[in-house]
Amino acid sequence: MLINSQNTKHQSGFTLIELLTVVAVIAVMLTLAVVSFTSAIEKSAAETFREKFRHDLSFARSEAISTGKTIKMMSLSPVLGNPQWELGWKLDNNGTQIKVHKGDDGAKTTITSSNGIKEFAFSPSGSITLKDTSDATTATSTTITFGTGTDHQMTISTSGLIE
Repeated sequence: MLINSQNTKHQSGFTLIELLTVVAVIAVMLTLAVVSFTSAIEKSAAETFREKFRHDLSFARSEAISTGKTIKMMSLSPVLGNPQWELGWKLDNNGTQIKVHKGDDGAKTTITSSNGIKEFAFSPSGSITLKDTSDATTATSTTITFGTGTDHQMTISTSGLIE
């Protein structure tokens, strides 16, 4: 039997399987993009928080040297266990608040110190005394980590230098 080519219709379009395959590929690509974007936002938040912390540490040291008085930078969180610096901190001059930095709402950045430091006290010479959660003074330097991993860290020596 011969088929008359004039009577056949050529149908164009996509099958349901082809459409579902394309939708599945797009969904996978979007998922990967969202995960990557979320990670970039968290890294940016940790970097911003680290710079604010570094700025306030440098400001406290500079203020101590210029005024000739001890300036403290203290965690705003209740000191039960490891202080939660991500909730904020204050700069204090003998009971007078110089500056307060409240924690960033929504930022999932955690700040931890290598030895549970709750207070940095800069002397008029610029050196630093580190006080841990038991109110003991520690003579070692401390490493502060912002977020997870080691990408956003700083080390503060007892000489007051921030690396």
